[in-house]
Amino acid sequence: MVTSEFHMPRAESIFRHVFSVDASGKFDLEFLATPNEGLSTAQLKAREQKEADSLEVRVCRCRGAVCAFCVRACVRACV
Repeated sequence: MVTSEFHMPRAESIFRHVFSVDASGKFDLEFLATPNEGLSTAQLKAREQKEADSLEVRVCRCRGAVCAFCVRACVRACV
């Protein structure tokens, strides 16, 4: 999986969760981050904060367990 450096922590968390569900080791995931080029310092800081906020681990209402998805994805899936 290739994505921007600022996006990697959340993307990796989501991919690892999705590909671990009933996978029984069928997938070998690799993660490569591209440099955060082309963004101003302010833009990068804002994106990093958005990603960090979205990565918060919450208790998933529908499963009653910790949900590794970003908060918004979990809320949409549980409604």
